[in-house]
Amino acid sequence: MKNNVSGCGEFFIKKKNRSSSTYAVACTSDGKTFNYYLVWPNIEEVMPIEDDGITKPHAR
Repeated sequence: MKNNVSGCGEFFIKKKNRSSSTYAVACTSDGKTFNYYLVWPNIEEVMPIEDDGITKPHAR
């Protein structure tokens, strides 16, 4: 996977804003611990980020 991103059994996607093609992705393999990424699908780039205030997804 791009930039060695793996182990995303479950993920949540949020568009950064309406006019942007950037997405914030919360990724987890255990449903408890999340890794966060910025994703630019149009240029196929992925960048790991620290949790920058993204609301953590809630378990269902």
